[in-house]
Amino acid sequence: MMDPKDRRVLYLFTTPRCSACKRMEPIAVRVCSELGIPFYAANAQTATELAMRYAIQSVPTLVLVVNGAMLRATTRVMRTAELREWIEGDN
Repeated sequence: MMDPKDRRVLYLFTTPRCSACKRMEPIAVRVCSELGIPFYAANAQTATELAMRYAIQSVPTLVLVVNGAMLRATTRVMRTAELREWIEGDN
């Protein structure tokens, strides 16, 4: 489990027409709110610098950043409990 002192941020890269993104965003908002971590949804087509930094190739992509460095990323659409475990997990 991560150290609670670690600064975590979750990014969700989306596009306007991505239906999976629209399903994933409210789940990510809820989980981040419960965990007290910042959440940002970014349009991969317009936030190109940020998308390039994290090598985004498809949407939706979730990127977990810890202390300024990308810890992990996934393109998997998850339910609430799965996303919480993914954020808090060691792998």
